[in-house]
Amino acid sequence: METPMEAAYNDVLHGTLSFRKAAVKHSVSHSTLRRYFQKKAAEAAPRPGAATDKEPKMDPKQAMQEAMDAVRNGGRSLRKAAKEYGITYSTLRFVGLALWPLCVERWFYLFG
Repeated sequence: METPMEAAYNDVLHGTLSFRKAAVKHSVSHSTLRRYFQKKAAEAAPRPGAATDKEPKMDPKQAMQEAMDAVRNGGRSLRKAAKEYGITYSTLRFVGLALWPLCVERWFYLFG
């Protein structure tokens, strides 16, 4: 048997009623219904950056190496390379401290 919250959720989900109208019809708080709806949507949605079945997951060491190569060759910034290869920016920056002399040389060349 469906609880009033689940019935209201289904009405909103199928587009039959708005949040407020479903809450009134099923005698539940509209703010609680909205939080319940958001919780259900978060459970159903994949996390950002999570690998899906369609895309093969790259080996972390290989991804780090390719990201570092992309930065060393001057084609990508640390932030762009981190995003493209699925590595956190702080991890790439920490490992990329070896690249610091290259960044300093580039900065002095442009602004020095």
